[in-house]
Amino acid sequence: MLPRVKVTRLLSVMEDTESDLARLLYGTGMPLMEALRLRVKDVDFDRNEITIREGKGG
Repeated sequence: MLPRVKVTRLLSVMEDTESDLARLLYGTGMPLMEALRLRVKDVDFDRNEITIREGKGG
């Protein structure tokens, strides 16, 4: 596991989609394939929620 300082520095040099995906994975602990399967309708910005469908463990 990387120290928080190194993670912050790594995320600061990433751009666009890669940055968004890396921040999502780091912040939620979500597995990569679950993040890649997310759809726009799975994200509720008003409630700050992400709906996971058919995730690991059912």
